[in-house]
Amino acid sequence: MGCSHVLTSVLMVGQVAVAGAIIALVVSKMQSVNLNVDVAHFNADVTNTCLLGQTDKGVNLCYVAYGFSGVSIAATAALSLLLCCTCNLCGVGSVLDTVFSLAGAAWWAMAGVIFNFYFKQPSVAALPQAEVRGWIIILCWVGCGFFAAAFLVNLSHILAKCCSCCARCCGDDGTRARDLEAGGRGRGQKAAPPRASRTGQGQFIAQDIAPTAYYKPNGGR
Repeated sequence: MGCSHVLTSVLMVGQVAVAGAIIALVVSKMQSVNLNVDVAHFNADVTNTCLLGQTDKGVNLCYVAYGFSGVSIAATAALSLLLCCTCNLCGVGSVLDTVFSLAGAAWWAMAGVIFNFYFKQPSVAALPQAEVRGWIIILCWVGCGFFAAAFLVNLSHILAKCCSCCARCCGDDGTRARDLEAGGRGRGQKAAPPRASRTGQGQFIAQDIAPTAYYKPNGGR
């Protein structure tokens, strides 16, 4: 396993840790679910309080945080399983990893923009735990950074392989051309057999071997 694969794996583990940290912060600090049961009337009242606030359409931002983190973790696990089961996608796994890393960077950048926008709204800014909300925004951008770094590592790995392949091809072509100029034949071609020509009166000249050697039928030289 090359250094690029090791570094990419470390970055992917880092972004999973970021997603897990966001879920932990929301569960422990941002969301409170209270269940009040009225046994006499067989009635239950559930109160869900989210200190992340909600969107203009009434969407709970705690669920939005769960969605961003859960999708990121699930997609990373699915990609890792796919690359493992297909032996790095038959050698071209870096291409898929590059595309995935770019999509992941955009995903977490979108999360950071959304949370930063709503956290500045007066209705949300007045809620407690403002420091924790700030940490969630920071973690979103850290996740984006992990994916962006993985994208650059994978892209550099692909470009390095392409340059190496082109260098080998150009080197083979250059060597073959030099061989053709020097010996009249390219690499991998068999040498032509020696040629013989008849000079008359039963004498043969063995060309390319000994131009001055003559053979006479009577054994004389």
